[in-house]
Amino acid sequence: MWRTGEHRNIEVWKLNRQVQTVPAGTLLRIQASSPFLLHWTGDEWQHSTDTRSQPTALDIDFVDIGVTQQLQAPVRFTFLWLEENRWEGKDYEVEVHASKVEIEQSNDMRRKSEAHGKRTSTVA
Repeated sequence: MWRTGEHRNIEVWKLNRQVQTVPAGTLLRIQASSPFLLHWTGDEWQHSTDTRSQPTALDIDFVDIGVTQQLQAPVRFTFLWLEENRWEGKDYEVEVHASKVEIEQSNDMRRKSEAHGKRTSTVA
């Protein structure tokens, strides 16, 4: 738990906002519009955890995952939709980086790579 007055970065992942990277030390909040069981791992499925979502007064359910400084693998997860008793059938992944600087560098490299891939050359 956090002490009073202590702040922690929170990154929200939703089906319509799938965060791809978070810095270590961040609280990763997984949100959905219906109750779910989150089946997740931080060690490439060597161990897994099942966490039931918590409802809010705004009809949003969520699970918080504390992304520790020691986490080296991505956070991988899938959903069991409780009202339908149905698995999502897909795994999602959030990469963990040591710092915000690394994330910014990674995003810069991805943008440059995408820009390079979209370039076309004309042969005269």
